[in-house]
Amino acid sequence: MNIKANNSKDLLNHIKEIESTDSSFCKIGDSAETLIVSFGHIVHGGFASKTSLVNQKCENNNFDILYIRDVEKNFYLDALPKIGNSLAETINFLESAASKYKTTIYIGSSMGGYASILFASILKGPTAIAQMPQTDFEYVY
Repeated sequence: MNIKANNSKDLLNHIKEIESTDSSFCKIGDSAETLIVSFGHIVHGGFASKTSLVNQKCENNNFDILYIRDVEKNFYLDALPKIGNSLAETINFLESAASKYKTTIYIGSSMGGYASILFASILKGPTAIAQMPQTDFEYVY
Protein backbone atom coordinates (compact mmCIF):
# COMPACT_ATOMS: atom_id res chain seq x y z
CA MET A 1 0.00 0.00 0.00
CA ASN A 2 2.54 2.53 -1.14
CA ILE A 3 1.60 5.54 -3.23
CA LYS A 4 3.80 7.97 -5.07
CA ALA A 5 1.89 11.19 -5.65
CA ASN A 6 3.04 14.75 -5.52
CA ASN A 7 0.02 16.70 -4.35
CA SER A 8 -1.58 16.88 -0.93
CA LYS A 9 -5.13 16.31 -2.09
CA ASP A 10 -4.35 13.00 -3.83
CA LEU A 11 -2.24 11.78 -0.93
CA LEU A 12 -4.88 12.67 1.67
CA ASN A 13 -7.57 10.95 -0.39
CA HIS A 14 -5.40 7.84 -0.62
CA ILE A 15 -4.88 7.87 3.15
CA LYS A 16 -8.64 8.19 3.73
CA GLU A 17 -9.22 5.20 1.46
CA ILE A 18 -6.79 3.11 3.51
CA GLU A 19 -8.43 4.31 6.73
CA SER A 20 -11.73 2.88 5.49
CA THR A 21 -10.15 -0.60 5.40
CA ASP A 22 -8.81 -2.73 8.24
CA SER A 23 -5.18 -2.05 7.30
CA SER A 24 -2.98 -0.85 10.14
CA PHE A 25 -0.56 0.99 7.87
CA CYS A 26 -0.23 3.32 4.92
CA LYS A 27 3.08 4.14 3.22
CA ILE A 28 3.69 7.39 1.35
CA GLY A 29 6.80 7.59 -0.81
CA ASP A 30 9.67 5.24 -1.43
CA SER A 31 12.68 7.27 -2.46
CA ALA A 32 13.91 9.46 0.40
CA GLU A 33 16.78 8.80 2.79
CA THR A 34 14.59 9.50 5.83
CA LEU A 35 11.49 7.63 6.98
CA ILE A 36 9.03 9.16 9.42
CA VAL A 37 6.95 6.53 11.21
CA SER A 38 3.81 8.18 12.59
CA PHE A 39 1.85 6.23 15.19
CA GLY A 40 -1.84 7.00 15.72
CA HIS A 41 -3.16 8.06 19.08
CA ILE A 42 -5.88 6.50 21.20
CA VAL A 43 -8.70 8.99 20.50
CA HIS A 44 -9.66 7.82 17.02
CA GLY A 45 -8.82 4.91 14.75
CA GLY A 46 -7.30 6.89 11.91
CA PHE A 47 -3.74 7.75 11.02
CA ALA A 48 -2.21 10.71 12.88
CA SER A 49 -0.46 13.85 11.58
CA LYS A 50 -1.89 13.34 8.12
CA THR A 51 -2.24 16.87 6.85
CA SER A 52 0.91 18.34 8.40
CA LEU A 53 3.22 15.54 7.25
CA VAL A 54 1.66 15.28 3.79
CA ASN A 55 1.94 19.03 3.23
CA GLN A 56 5.60 18.99 4.30
CA LYS A 57 6.28 15.98 2.07
CA CYS A 58 4.75 17.72 -0.93
CA GLU A 59 6.73 20.90 -0.25
CA ASN A 60 10.11 19.30 0.40
CA ASN A 61 9.91 15.64 -0.68
CA ASN A 62 12.89 14.82 1.53
CA PHE A 63 11.24 12.09 3.62
CA ASP A 64 8.84 9.17 3.24
CA ILE A 65 5.99 8.48 5.66
CA LEU A 66 4.80 5.25 7.23
CA TYR A 67 1.53 5.74 9.06
CA ILE A 68 0.68 3.07 11.66
CA ARG A 69 -2.54 2.75 13.67
CA ASP A 70 -3.90 0.43 16.34
CA VAL A 71 -7.68 0.55 16.04
CA GLU A 72 -8.05 -2.00 18.87
CA LYS A 73 -6.21 0.39 21.22
CA ASN A 74 -3.83 -2.26 22.53
CA PHE A 75 -0.86 0.12 22.57
CA TYR A 76 0.72 -1.63 19.57
CA LEU A 77 1.47 -4.69 21.71
CA ASP A 78 -0.87 -7.15 19.93
CA ALA A 79 -1.99 -7.96 16.40
CA LEU A 80 -2.12 -5.19 13.82
CA PRO A 81 -4.07 -6.12 10.65
CA LYS A 82 -1.88 -6.36 7.53
CA ILE A 83 1.25 -6.04 9.72
CA GLY A 84 1.32 -9.05 12.02
CA ASN A 85 -0.28 -11.05 14.79
CA SER A 86 2.09 -10.14 17.61
CA LEU A 87 4.52 -7.54 18.91
CA ALA A 88 7.38 -9.58 17.43
CA GLU A 89 5.79 -9.47 13.97
CA THR A 90 5.24 -5.71 14.28
CA ILE A 91 8.91 -5.30 15.20
CA ASN A 92 9.92 -7.36 12.14
CA PHE A 93 7.62 -5.28 9.92
CA LEU A 94 9.06 -1.99 11.18
CA GLU A 95 12.62 -3.27 11.00
CA SER A 96 12.09 -4.30 7.39
CA ALA A 97 10.38 -1.01 6.50
CA ALA A 98 13.20 1.04 8.04
CA SER A 99 16.07 -1.06 6.66
CA LYS A 100 16.47 0.89 3.40
CA TYR A 101 16.58 4.28 5.09
CA LYS A 102 19.56 6.20 6.39
CA THR A 103 17.44 7.72 9.19
CA THR A 104 14.16 6.69 10.79
CA ILE A 105 12.19 9.05 13.03
CA TYR A 106 9.37 7.67 15.19
CA ILE A 107 6.61 10.13 16.15
CA GLY A 108 3.28 10.01 17.94
CA SER A 109 1.11 11.42 20.69
CA SER A 110 -0.68 9.71 23.55
CA MET A 111 -0.77 5.99 22.70
CA GLY A 112 1.27 6.82 19.58
CA GLY A 113 3.83 8.64 21.72
CA TYR A 114 4.21 5.51 23.80
CA ALA A 115 4.68 3.52 20.57
CA SER A 116 7.28 5.94 19.23
CA ILE A 117 9.35 5.54 22.40
CA LEU A 118 8.84 1.77 22.46
CA PHE A 119 9.82 1.07 18.87
CA ALA A 120 12.63 3.63 18.69
CA SER A 121 14.10 1.91 21.77
CA ILE A 122 13.67 -1.62 20.44
CA LEU A 123 14.85 -0.81 16.92
CA LYS A 124 17.58 1.57 18.08
CA GLY A 125 16.07 4.44 16.15
CA PRO A 126 17.99 7.66 16.59
CA THR A 127 14.92 9.81 17.23
CA ALA A 128 11.57 9.43 18.98
CA ILE A 129 9.26 12.42 19.18
CA ALA A 130 6.58 11.68 21.75
CA GLN A 131 3.89 14.24 22.44
CA MET A 132 2.12 13.56 25.73
CA PRO A 133 2.98 9.83 25.68
CA GLN A 134 0.76 7.64 27.78
CA THR A 135 3.24 5.64 29.81
CA ASP A 136 1.09 4.98 32.89
CA PHE A 137 -1.39 2.23 32.11
CA GLU A 138 -3.27 2.40 35.40
CA TYR A 139 -5.78 4.72 33.72
CA VAL A 140 -6.46 4.05 30.05
CA TYR A 141 -9.22 5.83 28.13
